[in-house]
Amino acid sequence: MSDFIYSAAQCRALDIASREDLALSGYPLMCRAGQAAFDYFVERWPEAKKLLVLCGGGNNGGDGWVVARLAHRAGLAVAVVSLVDPVSLSGEASEAYADAMAAGVMQLPLEAVHLMQADVVVDALLGTGFSG
Repeated sequence: MSDFIYSAAQCRALDIASREDLALSGYPLMCRAGQAAFDYFVERWPEAKKLLVLCGGGNNGGDGWVVARLAHRAGLAVAVVSLVDPVSLSGEASEAYADAMAAGVMQLPLEAVHLMQADVVVDALLGTGFSG
């Protein structure tokens, strides 16, 4: 994984180019992004056993749900805190949430989570579409 930092506009342009060049719809592209993030996590923290994923309400949150599903399937202890009601998710993020729930990923309320009990915390709160 590169150490480059991209602006929000550059990330949006890369997303569009990826969709066009790879002829992928939104959810398969989200799954690829989640897989890349999970692969980096495994490479960077191979001893980690407990993962906490903090998900927002947009597609970045959807990426987090994909990471959580992949980590769960890999046998890691995974908990997700969603800062929005997952029922309000739409599009690819909603699909990622449904797949994570079907895989058995555990969702916890924020007040039930102790960040220090996780080996790694994944920030999937805000993405390139953030405004405010």
